Amino acid sequence: MYKTDRKLFEYTAKQWVQNYALESPDDTKVKMLMEMGFPRDQAQAALERCDFNEEQAIQYLLGG
Repeated sequence: MYKTDRKLFEYTAKQWVQNYALESPDDTKVKMLMEMGFPRDQAQAALERCDFNEEQAIQYLLGG
């Protein structure tokens, strides 16, 4: 494919990178909460409950 249709190859490569190789902002937020000592499942659940607002998720995890 990449030899016969370079544009299609570049489009496919770009889609792959966007879908599989880049971290989403939400993943970064989960990692930040994990670095604070919270388990991944709790960090993910708190962020989902708080519409991915980091400050609210921290307050929720701290019981506030």
